[in-house]
Amino acid sequence: MDRKEIIQEVNKILRNDIKEQILENKSKNKDIGGDYSEFFTFMKERGMKDPKKFAAMVNKAKKIAEKKGKPNDKKVIIGILKQMVQDHHFVGPHSDKHLLYASWEKRDSLLVPRDLFESDLKSNYMELEKIKALSDGTKYFLPPYEYYNSAIASWAANMGVTLINLTPGTGTNADYTTPGMKNYRSSDELLARLKNFESSAEEGLNGSFILIHLGTHPDRTDKFYYKLNEIIKYFSLKGYTFKRL
Repeated sequence: MDRKEIIQEVNKILRNDIKEQILENKSKNKDIGGDYSEFFTFMKERGMKDPKKFAAMVNKAKKIAEKKGKPNDKKVIIGILKQMVQDHHFVGPHSDKHLLYASWEKRDSLLVPRDLFESDLKSNYMELEKIKALSDGTKYFLPPYEYYNSAIASWAANMGVTLINLTPGTGTNADYTTPGMKNYRSSDELLARLKNFESSAEEGLNGSFILIHLGTHPDRTDKFYYKLNEIIKYFSLKGYTFKRL
């Protein structure tokens, strides 16, 4: 646990310069209303502030959205984001339109011009600021699809924003997959992969960013965040602590 390592290339950070593991939860607008209600149970156990008030807020918002036939109604999302900030969770941008910045076949081939990238990211910040759901001092940016190239990282840096991403090899980002996909990975498989990465990597999970989706498709009933207690207990026993970004 004495080794400290940082992996940083062209203004992007993939591993923090600390020996403790960092756990990051990222949400997307999929089944976020339902997912956060379930996630609430876990957070309550971890000491979330004023859980009864939060539960009432989420349930009320969900009922309104369900009556409209819109489980991901904007009011639900806004309420969740505000509550996350109130409960001292970090909330930051992930792009406004979830753009694909570069070709899957040729990563150095950009699919968006610089002005579109900048206007989209600014729009994301503006929306968060509009609903007062932006964490103080937010200068970190997780790119859509967790996919980018050096040009994107440099453009973000010129805007005063540092691009961050999951630590390569951790594999938990596949928790968005559903049983119908060829690349589907169950939560047991993802946890086994994370444990294997920790035991085989020279630096272990020291300073790692572990990506876990809060919002996933309803078809994925095997939510990986159900494993959070197990993950925390397992790696805590191995000497890791969990730190904020």
